[in-house]
Amino acid sequence: MKQFALLFFAAAVVLLVRPDLSGVEAPVEPVEIVVPEPCRAAVESITAMNIVPQDAAELAKFYTAFAAVLDRDVENWVGASVDVRLAHQRCGKLTLADTGIFGKYPGLAARIDETLAASIGSAKTSDGGYEPVVLNETKKRNLAQAARAVARAVER
Repeated sequence: MKQFALLFFAAAVVLLVRPDLSGVEAPVEPVEIVVPEPCRAAVESITAMNIVPQDAAELAKFYTAFAAVLDRDVENWVGASVDVRLAHQRCGKLTLADTGIFGKYPGLAARIDETLAASIGSAKTSDGGYEPVVLNETKKRNLAQAARAVARAVER
């Protein structure tokens, strides 16, 4: 069942980012961006990167859609940080694979991971991963805000 949930999550993100795949444009409502305090330093480090406008637009679209899907997850299909991490990795590969962005900006993926993990209080482990965290409503809202903050940071 959990695999189905992640598959639907991934499909939702992909279709929000790439409406050309479905033929239907899904509107994303504008939302005020409040950067959660624990991830402000990581967001600032992303802002400092020199990302070309076309790549920034693709990344911003992806993270805005990712946040929108998190907001819409009222069934709690994505209920733990491991689910988010897996969905983030797979959705990123599905939506950004043909953009040339992967590997182009050294340190970007790590900074984004740090931002998302910090927003939910997931500490880095000795093996380079992050501690698993169960997501409650507040943590999921913080995670969505962190994704929006990443979207804004890449465009600056």
